[in-house]
Amino acid sequence: MKTLAPIPKEGEIYWFYPNDIVKENNQYEAKIQKVYPFSATAWKFIYTYDDYLEDLVSTPVMDIWMEELKEMFWILASETDYIIEISVPELCQQRIFVARDQDGGWHSFVTIMEKEFGILDTSNSIIVGETTKTDVDNSDIDDMPIGGEYYW
Repeated sequence: MKTLAPIPKEGEIYWFYPNDIVKENNQYEAKIQKVYPFSATAWKFIYTYDDYLEDLVSTPVMDIWMEELKEMFWILASETDYIIEISVPELCQQRIFVARDQDGGWHSFVTIMEKEFGILDTSNSIIVGETTKTDVDNSDIDDMPIGGEYYW
């Protein structure tokens, strides 16, 4: 049985790693705004704010989470116990929501803009510089010929 990362406490600060890049120069302080039990109906009807469009996104967070499960099936767990609302003001002005990932940790799922996609470390167990499951081995790209079957 996998170990679940601790459930964060409202008002506390944890590290957030956007784009799943775990490096010291990519650590941002994330403040826990609200912890919603998954069974609670309150979080299911929250609408997100898109600071790029400067408008409300007309899709409830519940619907976004269900859609992201299809898109991020290798990262997000198919079930979660909590939905966590965080703010990372140094990164963006809008709220970011996280849910359980496949390893029992926390991963964002409201990805209107790429910078909000990332890992929330509630256990301070992430070692800076380690690889993550979204890392891709591109070492063979230099060996690929231009054009032909590798052309895209």
